[in-house]
Amino acid sequence: MQRRQFLEALAAAPVLLSTAGFAARSNYATTVTSLAERTQALYHDPELARVIADRLMAGLRAGKFAAAASPDQLAGLMNEEIQAAAHDMHFMVMSGSMGDPPVPPTPPHGAPPPLSPAELGHLRDVNFGIEAAEILPGNIARMAISQFYRPVGEVRGKIGHAMALLADSSAMIVDLSRCPGGDPLTVALFTSYFFDQPSFVLNRFRWRNRPVQEFRTETIAPGLGYGEQRPLIILISANTYSAGEEFAYNLQVLKRGVVVGRPSGGGANHALPVQIAGGFVAFIPQARAENPVTGTNWEGKGISPDITADPAVSARVAHRAALERVAATAEQARAALARRALAKI
Repeated sequence: MQRRQFLEALAAAPVLLSTAGFAARSNYATTVTSLAERTQALYHDPELARVIADRLMAGLRAGKFAAAASPDQLAGLMNEEIQAAAHDMHFMVMSGSMGDPPVPPTPPHGAPPPLSPAELGHLRDVNFGIEAAEILPGNIARMAISQFYRPVGEVRGKIGHAMALLADSSAMIVDLSRCPGGDPLTVALFTSYFFDQPSFVLNRFRWRNRPVQEFRTETIAPGLGYGEQRPLIILISANTYSAGEEFAYNLQVLKRGVVVGRPSGGGANHALPVQIAGGFVAFIPQARAENPVTGTNWEGKGISPDITADPAVSARVAHRAALERVAATAEQARAALARRALAKI
């Protein structure tokens, strides 16, 4: 689950315990101890796992959690201790049972499961994560992605249709400024459209208790890919997170795209839901993302844009950056069209 889904679930989660006299009547010590134990067993970094667990137990001994007047407050206090120790934005505890997110990501090392009728309905409501696919002045394509949903047939088809619509553009802006994340398999699929070379590794998950997992580009049928030659601009913001950041990070590292906007959220570790005693759910990061070029990721740092722009003008800056790069090319017709559009903005 991505951070926005998690926060929405937190807001909607039923309170399973009465808030009246919660601290006095609940065994909050069992909940905190359970969280500490699960963290030590599952968190991707064993050394940091011990630091987090020790801080939780020290807080328990110091009475930090006794002031909780509700399950939500207890979750909030535990989250404060976790972030003070780890600064890991994918690690979060919530009260109650949230159930599954509308479209959960692909299970680790597994094939994308089929969509349930409810999931398919949700994806149709959000146009399969594609907010916009349009042509801007100067023949610049813009594709806005709200989330990278897992790459089952319907999602693949929608991405393919959108890319076909934009296939003859001179350059493309991929707008991830409102993308909180998604499935790394879909990131790999979408990335494949922007390369002509054979399949290669884009990202790895180094799991605490599972084998290393690799995510590779796919071969796009001839004539259907966007290719490597036309300019690619990637628009990000502080609301770009997780898998949205991965796309920007990978393309920036590979020097395939120019990143425009503000630094992104800084969430790279991959979290899975874990039941905690007392009716709580923790999303514990159990894998560390690793880029094969840099050997690291964007955790806690976010993506630094190549061109910094305030949110109010970032779309215009991205459009101008695309036009400037097209105008600088040797292809006369496209360059002339871009120069005419530049003169109007």
